[in-house]
Amino acid sequence: MDAWPADHTGTSKQKQTMKSRFLFPNSCKKWGWILTIPALALGFCTMFIDDFAQYLPWLNVNLPGWFIGADFLQEGRGGPFTHNILPELIVTFLSAGLVLIAFSKEKVEDERISQIRLESLQWGVLINVLYVVLATVLVYGGSYLSVLVYNMFTPLLFFIIRFNWILYVQPRWERKEAL
Repeated sequence: MDAWPADHTGTSKQKQTMKSRFLFPNSCKKWGWILTIPALALGFCTMFIDDFAQYLPWLNVNLPGWFIGADFLQEGRGGPFTHNILPELIVTFLSAGLVLIAFSKEKVEDERISQIRLESLQWGVLINVLYVVLATVLVYGGSYLSVLVYNMFTPLLFFIIRFNWILYVQPRWERKEAL
């Protein structure tokens, strides 16, 4: 039995690449970075600069009263209110960007890459669970809510970091050590 099956015509034996149904084209990775980097920068500014949204008043939108705001349990709601959509934009762009980075094909998507992808995804989820358990035990009050907000992004971040480390950085270190 041959190691590499013949192509669909049965005429040649070439190395087959892995076909994955759930990966974006390689070109989407660039768009993922274009969305992620500004979203991370704005996210850090929002975290570390008090009332950062005031510097972006053009993101203020008027919403009808039936939208649920932060004070939705208080009586008397129902009128329109103004809301800065910066947090929603950050979450949307960061989520979309990280998904595009994480789930875009490599230029050559073979079984080795697929195995690294699977192991990195498992590793990312396990590290994230450890992160949540530790945060639940060690962080309280409003800070815990912040941890849960960050938790929306940490599985993908852990996955992307480990996947790229194993794929690109670790082989370079191994080559340097071999010399």
